[in-house]
Amino acid sequence: MHRVAVIGGGPAGCSAAFLLRGAGLDVVLLEAAGHVGGRTHTFRAKGIALDSGAGFFTSFYPHVERYVRDLGLAHDRTPVPSGTTFSCAGRRAVLDRADPWSFWAYPFLSARGKTRFLAYGAGLTLKRGRFDPFDPQVLSKHDDRSAAEAAREALGEDVYQYLVRPSIESFWFFSCEEISQALMLALYARAAGSRFYTLAGGMDQICTRLVKGIDVRTGCRASAIHARSEDEIAIEWEHGDMPHAETFDGAVVATTASQADWLTRKLPPSMVTAVQRMFLGSQRYVANVHCAYLAEGELPRGVTFSCGPGELPVNAVGTRPAGSGTLVQVFLGRGPSEELAGSPLDEVSAEAWRLGRSFHPELPESARTFATFKRAEAIPVHEVGRYKLAARFATEQRPPVVFAGDYLATAAVEGAVRSGAWASRVLLDR
Repeated sequence: MHRVAVIGGGPAGCSAAFLLRGAGLDVVLLEAAGHVGGRTHTFRAKGIALDSGAGFFTSFYPHVERYVRDLGLAHDRTPVPSGTTFSCAGRRAVLDRADPWSFWAYPFLSARGKTRFLAYGAGLTLKRGRFDPFDPQVLSKHDDRSAAEAAREALGEDVYQYLVRPSIESFWFFSCEEISQALMLALYARAAGSRFYTLAGGMDQICTRLVKGIDVRTGCRASAIHARSEDEIAIEWEHGDMPHAETFDGAVVATTASQADWLTRKLPPSMVTAVQRMFLGSQRYVANVHCAYLAEGELPRGVTFSCGPGELPVNAVGTRPAGSGTLVQVFLGRGPSEELAGSPLDEVSAEAWRLGRSFHPELPESARTFATFKRAEAIPVHEVGRYKLAARFATEQRPPVVFAGDYLATAAVEGAVRSGAWASRVLLDR
């Protein structure tokens, strides 16, 4: 194997391209957008760097941490404040990871609920070596019921509604009622002592540095993959209105599952097995709407998350200084995000501001839209049983076409880059 293609310039694809190039292969990366980064793309304007999707990483993301260090980004790594504000029906409370007393003062939980949660978390922390939040082989051992069922049974309704749900749904937008308990268990096993970071200059710096020196072709949308022989494939792609086709010894398909399914439809079962085809075709995603605004004057800095029972129209509202004003970010919940999926961007922005103000009344009546991000397939849903299927999927990966993406691990930057590493290893072991 000498010449390989990587389709998709998100963290999974860029990680695979970096490792394949490092092994001496000739790598071509095709990315449909005008930039790499995928769901870590950073929007830059007026001196502001705004992450459009994933905006943080943690101390238990070892692959990301290593890339940050090795790519010369350690100087840009910025700690995320330890305090988190939760809001329910206009009532607010702060939980600070650095201040244990804030937990005991948290008003939404009973004393019994707090005690149960601490005991539960301590038990998982002692077993943290058994949990890897990004390895489906490990997670498949606990992939037998939903996070909601497990949390309600072990912790009670108040802990579920006011701590478990916001700690998962506010970040991933999918419902605890449908996702596997394996994800919840692994996260809580690694939570104690964890630290959160962001990159001040933008999270997409990881991707741009990974593919430095690689033949990156942005604005090139892959349309099909064909088998020319058992060890050679042809990839069709378009740049503008111009169709192209090139031959490669192998490929990493690092797109969403639905896109990967569509791109590989013409490949034989010897290249994409029945298990893989079923998995790709059945993977669900949640939609996400994230809007940013520039408001005049200063507002208190921080992020406020929704909590409590029922559907939450707004997951979070964040504010931070921007020049002489304030940058306000509104992250809509799953329901409004799906409802607005087909709406024009100006309507999306207006509705997001209305919902944001209803959740965070301190916001001014109006603000200028800075950026609107709308993704129909934002985050893969790790339903009960998906980790078991992902583990089986991994055993059937074989050249010349392999797959990468956070849907094969866990929806996080760490999961994406690990999947890219796994995919590259399969090709290199050919």
